[in-house]
Amino acid sequence: MFEGYDGVQLHAAHGYLLSQFMSPSTNKRTDRYGGSMENRFRVIKEIFEGIRKEIPASTGFIVGIKTNSVEFQKDGLTTEDAKTACAMMEQCGFDFVELSGGNFTRLAWAHERESTRRREAYFIELAEKVPP
Repeated sequence: MFEGYDGVQLHAAHGYLLSQFMSPSTNKRTDRYGGSMENRFRVIKEIFEGIRKEIPASTGFIVGIKTNSVEFQKDGLTTEDAKTACAMMEQCGFDFVELSGGNFTRLAWAHERESTRRREAYFIELAEKVPP
């Protein structure tokens, strides 16, 4: 095992593989990894459990996740979906959740209004809707 690392963050946002599992617009699976939010979350839970099996929380090693708060596309992940997913992440035992949004089709920070581009807290309004 490598030494000197404080933790790891899973990337489940922006259209990458784990976000594709979470998104109802891209996850069209009919097995135990598709359909309900619980099923779409399953692969993330299994990865988290695999990490914790090898590196228990008692070691101080943290495990976080970056996830979408919304996808900004038809049939995509909604803020309500994100609330449910964040509750599942908390129940699973993640040490932190970083909220982001969008995917490779429509990036959340690619706003057309200058006033929006200047803001630093891109997802503050959505983060306020997804309480810990």
